[in-house]
Amino acid sequence: MENLSRNDSCPCGSGKKYKRCCLQRDEALAASKRAEAAAIRKHIQAALEHHQAGRIPQAEALYQQVLRIDQNNPDALHLMGVIAHQAGNYDMAIELINRAIQIKPSDPVYYNNLGPAYKALSRPEEAIASYQHAIAIKPDYADAYSNMGNVLRDQNRFDEALACYHKAIGIKPKFVEAHFNLGNILKDQGKLDEAVASYQKALAIKPDFADAYCNLAVVLDGLGKTDAAIASCQKALALKPDFAEAYNNLGGLLKDQHKLDEAILCFQKALAIKPDYAEAYNNLGDALKNRSELQEAIACCQKALLLDPNGLPGLDSAVRLATLYYLQGDLPQAARMIELARPILEKTGSKFRAAQAYCRYIDMLLSWWQQAGPALQSLEGAETIYVIGDSHILSAHNVHILKAGKPFLCQGRWIEGCKQWHLGNEDGNPYKDQFQSIIQSIPHYATILMSIGEIDCRPDEGIIKAWKKHPEKTIEGIAHATAAAYLKYVSQIAAPRSQKIIISGVPATNLSLENIAGDELKQFVGLLDIFNSMLREYSLKAGMDFLDVFTMTNSGNGISNGQWHLDSTHLRPDAVVEAFEKHYLSATAR
Repeated sequence: MENLSRNDSCPCGSGKKYKRCCLQRDEALAASKRAEAAAIRKHIQAALEHHQAGRIPQAEALYQQVLRIDQNNPDALHLMGVIAHQAGNYDMAIELINRAIQIKPSDPVYYNNLGPAYKALSRPEEAIASYQHAIAIKPDYADAYSNMGNVLRDQNRFDEALACYHKAIGIKPKFVEAHFNLGNILKDQGKLDEAVASYQKALAIKPDFADAYCNLAVVLDGLGKTDAAIASCQKALALKPDFAEAYNNLGGLLKDQHKLDEAILCFQKALAIKPDYAEAYNNLGDALKNRSELQEAIACCQKALLLDPNGLPGLDSAVRLATLYYLQGDLPQAARMIELARPILEKTGSKFRAAQAYCRYIDMLLSWWQQAGPALQSLEGAETIYVIGDSHILSAHNVHILKAGKPFLCQGRWIEGCKQWHLGNEDGNPYKDQFQSIIQSIPHYATILMSIGEIDCRPDEGIIKAWKKHPEKTIEGIAHATAAAYLKYVSQIAAPRSQKIIISGVPATNLSLENIAGDELKQFVGLLDIFNSMLREYSLKAGMDFLDVFTMTNSGNGISNGQWHLDSTHLRPDAVVEAFEKHYLSATAR
């Protein structure tokens, strides 16, 4: 009642002068409100200092004190919502920030901080609407543009996301997060050189930006600059020693450099820092699988699947688990894993391609065994043939065959992604490491079937791809060098253990030929014939045996006769039986 004179009549209707009636009460009330306002300002300021320093419990206690003074204080409600978001309580964050917005709808910061909670709950349209509200209130709000770009990126709306990042940078040229986010989307799009430039701009603005160094490492690796990528990861860790993602990325780089023990140590460090890190569990499981520690690999993959059942780490682990259970003969568990992995078939992007191929293949193998498997004959007293190779060993696994009249049971030893040229390469690599480890685990004098499939002879892979890079060479010359180096290496490694080697040929192609031009197709099937002839000739000359799956699957022109393929690249299990019965060539019989 500031406009009232002390001598005016009191508005309460008592008929008394204001100074003798309610003035003292109103002055006390006004003083109390001023004190409350001062206390609120003091608590908010102190809470913000705690909050920004990461002292969350202290900040939360002060925000709570503010709300005890004024339960509708919008700043305290908003900042409690931010804390709820940081704690992963996204529903509570949305409730608190929306309460703040209802009280104070004109603050763009509230809308900007509401968006991440909607994003975390996979409610992208509501997140985008929050950022749009913030921008409507404050058209030059760079943070809101950058945050909206992140949501659009997650929805694969790349052009809109790029526009948001560029808008944010246009408003705020030294906006380090926007440069970083722009680098991330360029990385996702495969525009690696542009991504490098964006990360470098972010680092020029903020030289201690560990996240930028970590993501820059991924891009540098994609550009084939492995040493620079490792250095970038190490820089990130020097700046941020508890950086789980950097340890995970460094582990992947070391694994690719066949430094498996160091890679495993990095993945383990990542998990010590971040125990719920599904991607690190997935990568550790893969590395342990490559070191033939299969039970440990299974445990890691199960953990990744539990932590992230719908993301790439979990789905990739489910596919790997299906493969490992298949190799252990546990077909019901393999089938269960395939059902859990099936959503990966709906994903888009090259990063899903390998797991999708294995998912389809294992699924077809399981269906084949259920329908046709019982017709395969089980042979008493069978010895073991150890089948070493890439995905093609799965078709032979657990198949009984007759070799020279003797019963054998095929048992697979998996080297994921291995190609002939990996083993023939003069340089060391993880595939050679795995091969040597497997050979050492197999008894002396054992029989081994090398079953590395047609991947080296696809039109866009292997020999033809190498020839296009080196047109001064001939396809025949590259095929000769590949086959000779591959067989020489296998023979050298197996010879000290007196192991008997059978080399599997390459099947006729069952790929879809619609997109292969006539000249390219002629060149391709001609290469298959040449490569198989070389494998046959060189293996028999070296005292190794040969399994001719090309003749068996060839319709006469290098294209599959449609009798023995399970899918576009793999043979059926009964094709292995047929090949040994009718197309097995022994060096001793020559």
